[in-house]
Formats: sequence, C-alpha cells, structure tokens
Amino acid sequence: MISAEMVRIHRESYGSGAKAVKTYVHDDLVLSVLDVELLPAEAVVIASGRRDLVLDMRSSFQLELETSFTAAVERATGRKVTAFLSDTHLDPPFVTELFRLGPPHDVELAEPETPLVITRRLESTLDAASAARHLVESVAERLPDKLYDVVRLLVTELVSNAVRHSDAEPDATIELVLSISDAKVRLEVTDAGAGFEPVARSDEPRAGAGWGLFLVEQLASRWGVAADPTTRVWLEVDRPPA
Repeated sequence: MISAEMVRIHRESYGSGAKAVKTYVHDDLVLSVLDVELLPAEAVVIASGRRDLVLDMRSSFQLELETSFTAAVERATGRKVTAFLSDTHLDPPFVTELFRLGPPHDVELAEPETPLVITRRLESTLDAASAARHLVESVAERLPDKLYDVVRLLVTELVSNAVRHSDAEPDATIELVLSISDAKVRLEVTDAGAGFEPVARSDEPRAGAGWGLFLVEQLASRWGVAADPTTRVWLEVDRPPA
C-alpha cells in the first residue's frame, strides 16, 4: 500500500511515476526507494553542468509534498509519523522517502468510507443518458456539490457516446458501473462497439470528435479505453481535499 501511494503521489506531482519502488518497514522506520525518470528539463540542466539546481529544486519540492507522503504512511501503518526525510540521487536517478513512526496506537485514524458500487444495464437508446443522470442523482448525498456536477456531466457524455458511436445492434444494452469511495469516483461504461484508441490530452476539441471526449480529458483525473472484446470506457475523478 505504501509503495503504491508513493508512486501515485510522485506521478500526480511530477507528471511521471517510478520505474520501480521498494518499501521497507522495520520497527519505527519506513523507507521507500523509488527509481525515477528525470524530466527532460532536468536532463538539460544537468547536461549544462548545474546538477545542484536540480537537486535543490527536487529537495524543496519533496518537502512540499511532506503532508501527502505522511498521510499515506499513517493510513497504511495506523501510526503517527514523527519525522520525515527525503533525498534525491541523480546517477542513477532514484529518490528515498524516510519516515520515523511514533508508538503504536498513538494516532486515531478515521475509518475509511465503505465504497459504494452500483451497476445498471441500460437500453442503448436516446433515453440512456437521462437514466444514467438519475442514477447519479440518487446518490447525490455522497458527493460534494462541485464533484456531483462533474460526475453528472461526465456520465452523460460517456453514455451518450456509447449510444451514438458504438454501432451496436438495435436491441443492445450498455452497462454502467458507478463506484464512490472516500478517495475518488469511478465510472465505467461498457458497450458492444469495436472500441477506439484514446489520444493525448488537448486544449480544444478535435475536429469531428465533438465535446464529449474533450470534457472527459479536461475534467477526469484519469481515463482510458479497453476492448475485451466489448468496449469499456472508464474514468476516475479524485475527491477534493476535505
């Protein structure tokens, strides 16, 4: 769990994760070692002979992430983090995150919210998007106002795209899965279409593609497409900090 959280935080903060990670837990110490890839700009600075600038920048940035790192370790261990150290090595590139833990049971952690998972099968008709919105409306109390608006919009776009572009038979159905946890909301829409390749994010809608995927690219924390053999489009929206 700690290794996965370290990779997630690095990926979301730097724009890239880690090629490998190992976490060691011994008594009151937790050490995570992540093999990372330097950013292109960092490689340019290093090539110019200013390794010190990269080290200083990474050191400062790692300390800014202390709150996120500490919270992840406390959730995983059930113990309070009393000290944090971070260091970066450039050749080969890897970072170390070291945590000193307090005594067991020294911190009370809130119990995680039980994830809510709802699955619905919708007829592939023009009414499917409306039915999907009603599903989100039925669990509105589980979502903050802004997140509720985003999820309601995105489920409309995913289901509408599945109806319009799947080339499925007239009696086909669409499967919608809505999952709500204390960390994120996940939507999955599965249809009988042939699938498509997701493309990189852009700042404006692509010609002929409409606004659907553009909105997904702008509002979702992450998204993707799987074909096995049906087409499943999924997205996740992270909850805002409390």
